[in-house]
Amino acid sequence: MAGSYTIGVNGSLINVTIFMWRAELDRLPTKLALRRRSINVEDMGCSLCGEGVETVDHLFTACSVSCGVWSVVSNWCKVPQIFAFTFNDLLELRSNISGTIAKKEGVLWRGDHCLLEDLEGAQQ
Repeated sequence: MAGSYTIGVNGSLINVTIFMWRAELDRLPTKLALRRRSINVEDMGCSLCGEGVETVDHLFTACSVSCGVWSVVSNWCKVPQIFAFTFNDLLELRSNISGTIAKKEGVLWRGDHCLLEDLEGAQQ
């Protein structure tokens, strides 16, 4: 259901909240997660940059593509540059960004949305 959004707790989008929850629990279907579930994955490299094993932490913090996305998102939202080493660091950003809740949620939503579009394009 592309384009349909339901507002949840504290004005968060339900689908974004669920996605973030799954990522925090390492329940996204990254290549490493798929292999741990005994699914044959030949190439463990990142689908976006090809440099490193595709994990949640790599996709959102270490991947050169995601680093570029976070830089653009920082400028777009007029917040300091986003530097994170783990996915949990990204979740903690919310408490470190000054401004409204909408602005804080917007930083994470915009970053995740851009990364998801890049990942979908890489898989096609």
